[in-house]
Amino acid sequence: MKIASIKTVYPEYINLFYSKNMKIKNKDYRYQLDAILDDCAFESNFLLLELNKLGYETDLFFYNIEPLQKAWNDEYRNSSLFDILIYQLKTSNPDILLLNGINIFSEKQIQLLRQELPNLKKIVSWYFGVMNSEVVKKAKYFDQIYTGSNYYVSLLNCYHNNVRLLYHSFFPDILKKIDNRNLSKSIVFPGSIAYGVQTKRFELLGKLIESNLPVDFYGKIYGTLVPDSIINTLRTLNTCRLLELKNIKKLSHYEKLIRNNMHESVFGLQYYNIIANSSLCINVHGGCTTLGTGNARMTEVTGVGTCLVTDYREGNKEMFEPDYEIVEYKSTDELIEKCKCLIEHPEKAKEIALAGQRKTLSKYTYKQKAAQLDCYLKELMRGY
Repeated sequence: MKIASIKTVYPEYINLFYSKNMKIKNKDYRYQLDAILDDCAFESNFLLLELNKLGYETDLFFYNIEPLQKAWNDEYRNSSLFDILIYQLKTSNPDILLLNGINIFSEKQIQLLRQELPNLKKIVSWYFGVMNSEVVKKAKYFDQIYTGSNYYVSLLNCYHNNVRLLYHSFFPDILKKIDNRNLSKSIVFPGSIAYGVQTKRFELLGKLIESNLPVDFYGKIYGTLVPDSIINTLRTLNTCRLLELKNIKKLSHYEKLIRNNMHESVFGLQYYNIIANSSLCINVHGGCTTLGTGNARMTEVTGVGTCLVTDYREGNKEMFEPDYEIVEYKSTDELIEKCKCLIEHPEKAKEIALAGQRKTLSKYTYKQKAAQLDCYLKELMRGY
């Protein structure tokens, strides 16, 4: 059976990758693809490597990495990225398409994929994100959907009758690629903060820094209350419309603190190295409920052997034992208190980190993920 995996990555990653590897853009398709896979970002080809061991043939296409896709075949260099992908898939001739997100394509494009690939039997997709009208509308086009927690299984089951649980995972070979650990006492938060969507993260990180804890933020701030240009001033005016006026002064203060402890976004091996060389890693799930759990950071942080300090979710205990394998917090004050305690008692943080790592390496690797996906696909393909 042949699977073609189609992925999109953050535009920020594309810009960072090629700015740091400027000569790669002029190399051929295979050279660029190998360099991207070696960077170990966005799950790389981890799952496909394990599926290959189970007897599957696989291809991987990074749909939105334009320099890579344009290098695939000179004949199609001036074609659209979607047309290039169609040509790639015709060459690949897969039985199954595996997408890393329901929203990669428009409804029309999904229909075109089926029309242009007459030998294609099934289209399946991963989804772990906000439920909105676009997701609901597109869910019907997929033969099976995978998601990372039982809570999201129940959410998606309202709109699709073939949703399966497939946890985020860790690739143990990453441990061989991490630099010699020079463990610092820093608390790291890799991610993003957006006004109007993730405003609470400003207060959380700002108060951590204000408490004189050694916090490093790797990521981007979307929107600003600290304008330093005409463009940012206009953005600030738009941001203020989303916030209550009484909160603006406080949030502006926190933003300034965060920007003083801010570094550019990190991905792939750089991301794993930053986490592995920190004492604690803060995790904040997206969304506004306290139910959905199991984002990628939970297995990435525990996988490299760093102590995970994550926001309380009812589903956390499905994956890890709180206070033994991970640390939970229900409020900013509790987060500060627990971080101070763990920084002052590094042996306790290490004990929790190693317990979390043992759990991840025994239950949440891509080997297990591939075995589970294999069961789902066999069930889906029964009769072919």
